[in-house]
Amino acid sequence: INAAIGTRQVERLERGETWFGDELRVDYLRGDIVLTRTHIGIIVEGTLETQTEVQCVRSLELFEFPITFALEDVLFPPPHQAPIDEDDDRIIGDDGVIDLTETLRQHIVLAIPINPISPKYRDGHSLDALVAGEDTDWLSVKWSDSDNADIR
Repeated sequence: INAAIGTRQVERLERGETWFGDELRVDYLRGDIVLTRTHIGIIVEGTLETQTEVQCVRSLELFEFPITFALEDVLFPPPHQAPIDEDDDRIIGDDGVIDLTETLRQHIVLAIPINPISPKYRDGHSLDALVAGEDTDWLSVKWSDSDNADIR
């Protein structure tokens, strides 16, 4: 907080299994975080990698889903200064500690697809493993007889 404006600090984040609340668990969390001192606080940026268990919407099986996400221009105002947005909970403690827990949780949740599909079931042929042979016809949609059909 007391560093000169423009000062940058790079921190390497390497964590094992981490829980974000009661429902979100990641197997690991790693990446570089850059902290930059500005006239209005600390800007946090970086790219992080993690992996979490999600449920496939096709098979209902659980699988490990790798995630890479970027923190871009996440601003933390200095201690005792009101947040820029009233709903913002990003603050720097009196001891200079920046708590990234909620920021990371939000980025991870937003990086998980609404309907995740396991790699085992992403191609058309893998549906045969889920549905009996003759019942797969209803799963395939044929939009037209021609690949270049004009849709109006």
